[in-house]
Amino acid sequence: MAVASGTVGLYYQAAIKHFGDFFPKHFEHAVCAWDDAGVARKKPAPDTYFVAAERFARKPENMAAVLVLEDSITGLEGAIESGAQIVLITKSKAIHLPENAEKVARTSLILDSLEAFRPEAFGLPPYDD
Repeated sequence: MAVASGTVGLYYQAAIKHFGDFFPKHFEHAVCAWDDAGVARKKPAPDTYFVAAERFARKPENMAAVLVLEDSITGLEGAIESGAQIVLITKSKAIHLPENAEKVARTSLILDSLEAFRPEAFGLPPYDD
């Protein structure tokens, strides 16, 4: 797993320090688009997702093999353009706006909370209890 964020790397580091070793233990790497030299265009462009996929030790064969968990319409736009599978996790009323209907329809799944995500539905190992 990797993090593909639109934020500044320093902000990301400050946020994850509150979670101890969780992120280093579970995520192979993080791409913070705002100040990552490898990201030419920020979200809603798909570049952040492409860079994150390219940096895996075992690169995916194609973006259709990548699952993106996204929480914003801006990120959703980039995820769609990347060709990845998408789980949209949001309680935002923006997903119900007519101008977002086509984008929302291109998601594989919409959840109100990450707690409702079941990785086995996408062929991934289930959570350890």
